[in-house]
Amino acid sequence: MKLQTRFVAQTVAMAFFAAIIGFSYAMITQASPNAANAKSAVGSRATGTATIRFLAPVLVSNTNDYDLGDALYGTVITRYVTATGGLRPYQFAAPGLATVLGANSTLKMERSGVVSGFASATTPNPAVTFPATVTGGTLSDLNATPVPTETRNFHLTLFATSSNLFRFANDHLNNGVLGQSYLGKIDTIGGKGTVIYSIVPGTIALNGSILGTGNSLEDSMGLSLASNGSLFGRPLKTGLVTFTAHAVDAAQRAAKDRSNSIPDQIFAFNIEDSRITATDSTILSVSVRGDTALANSDTVKFKAFMNLGGTNSNALKNQQFTLLFGGNAYTGFLDPSGKIISQRGGTLVFPDGTTLTGVVGSVNGTVTGTLTRANVSKGLNAEAITNLSTKRVGIAIIVHNLVAASDTIEFETKHIGTKYALNYVIGQFGKPLGGAFQIYDARGLDGLDIAGNKGDAWYSKFLIAPRFGIDDTAGYGSINDITVRIGTNFSQLIPNALLATTNTGRIVLPQRGTGASIARFVIDPAAYSGYVATNTLSESTTGLSQGQNLVLAVSNFYNMSIDINRTAGNATFNGEDAKAMQKVHPFGTWVDRNSKLPKP
Repeated sequence: MKLQTRFVAQTVAMAFFAAIIGFSYAMITQASPNAANAKSAVGSRATGTATIRFLAPVLVSNTNDYDLGDALYGTVITRYVTATGGLRPYQFAAPGLATVLGANSTLKMERSGVVSGFASATTPNPAVTFPATVTGGTLSDLNATPVPTETRNFHLTLFATSSNLFRFANDHLNNGVLGQSYLGKIDTIGGKGTVIYSIVPGTIALNGSILGTGNSLEDSMGLSLASNGSLFGRPLKTGLVTFTAHAVDAAQRAAKDRSNSIPDQIFAFNIEDSRITATDSTILSVSVRGDTALANSDTVKFKAFMNLGGTNSNALKNQQFTLLFGGNAYTGFLDPSGKIISQRGGTLVFPDGTTLTGVVGSVNGTVTGTLTRANVSKGLNAEAITNLSTKRVGIAIIVHNLVAASDTIEFETKHIGTKYALNYVIGQFGKPLGGAFQIYDARGLDGLDIAGNKGDAWYSKFLIAPRFGIDDTAGYGSINDITVRIGTNFSQLIPNALLATTNTGRIVLPQRGTGASIARFVIDPAAYSGYVATNTLSESTTGLSQGQNLVLAVSNFYNMSIDINRTAGNATFNGEDAKAMQKVHPFGTWVDRNSKLPKP
């Protein structure tokens, strides 16, 4: 039965490259007999999360400001600034940072929230303070009042290099939100060569209670610590997390704490509760084949989907690409076509012989890659993997300027002798523990609405994976209502009474439709996916008018969201989209620029 279920299930990953199932536009242009049963509303959308805000650690001396820790003049600095609330995707900016740095400094805040570069010794004040802003939503949301944004001051303290100095640069990590992408960075100053980070066994605690004798956060909290100090994944529990970090440099020196007085450093951060399931990045598949007895014998293949916001391929040029997987970290660069390369433009090969190849596709938002001749066994603690069991591992993909997101997945495992395998394919093998809800493509047909005005019939697909390991009753039951929003003017609520479950387990609207606007809504639990289709909506209804006489393809930002609200303490699936679409008037077809869908 299990094999039969897997055979029947359609995986989302395969759907990206398969032909789209035929869809009758005659159906979605009919007026619905149930219009009186569907509630419609016009106006701005209020996301289930609160006002947008930073998740960075606060400055001890001023709790209204945030602390980026310490750094040395002229050394590479990397920090991850994150946020929650408001409307996604987020845009980070700190244009004032350049004005407080010295000549030739390269430190800047990327749109993704990554702070990277170095500060030159000509920086006038070692206590660098600068304002940074996080803005949520698409261009149409930014026309709202008030604009969904927060601006706060960030602090970075600079020190001169000393031959004997080797200590931690920070003592707190970013706070996090249950089930949402987490990124934090432990760092040191003064280390020689490559610094390796780890957690002191037996020091991991949640709300003051020690969580066993080990040194892994993956099983207990759903977070992975890479050897470069990056902490990432999706938190699976709430509360105050503390642990003691240990760092060793190439000279085999152990780092002292931030006060430079005792070895090691206690770190703390808080994970707050949330019922929202949303992401800008979804891991579609990962496979590992390795041998714990041999070096350079491991192979890792991965595939993901990311919301790149309609970015064209030229924007990928020279972007830094980072893959974090378990205890392993790999960084390279992208060429203009999105191919992962070395800084010199050749094949990306690391000092231990590991090779990383892959492509970031700006057109359809897919990320594919392969690690060959790799040494991932130690970073995955592969010797402890049990045959025919499960293993939790964090994975993060960072396209420096565009998006920085992470996930936690639960692999199905094999381990025979010294050889082991980890298997994950969304909808087939393993589980996406943090859940996922992401709108990933849309298409439509220009035509006439029932009043004879020009408009669009919408058809959009989304990923929807429950929060396994977080919610007591993970699944798709207890749906209270569904809200679909397109543009700035259209919002329609579909009550639970209008939903039905088929004999195959799909959650659908009745075939006859449910309202004057939404014609079809389907969730397929076996494939972790779904789609929504509308009748033809006038441009004034959606607020997406581009003019009635355009005959050439034009680009315009649109914004679409779907909220699936659940009762009985389960998660609320919440997704926003922000892409540039191409549209042809009059009466043409359009697809969003992150999609390779065929024309309807």
